[in-house]
Amino acid sequence: MMREIFTARGESNLGIARLAWISFFVVLSGFLGASAVLLTPPGSTVAAWWPAAGTSAIAIFLARRTWWVAAIAIAIATTLANMAGGRPLTISVVFGVINAIEASIVVLLLARLLPSR
Repeated sequence: MMREIFTARGESNLGIARLAWISFFVVLSGFLGASAVLLTPPGSTVAAWWPAAGTSAIAIFLARRTWWVAAIAIAIATTLANMAGGRPLTISVVFGVINAIEASIVVLLLARLLPSR
């Protein structure tokens, strides 16, 4: 895992700027996810709007070959977002994993449809 992210000299293969953007979109996904959960209509258990899906896909897209690291970070961020909204731990983890899988599939499909990436 760490060998893919860092070279022997400790320099990031992703580059500091790309890593900063990935981190930004992961944190933004968590913030937007928490906002969506808090704005869930009364009596509903599912947020009607999930803007974190788009920001999650951007983070995974930017990560390229280390997409799975971004996917894990997305799963953690959206799990915490769901917990912040008062959802139980089990449901939060399931939603977090599903959100990461969803964003990964979107990026995979886009990469297949747009092979020039």
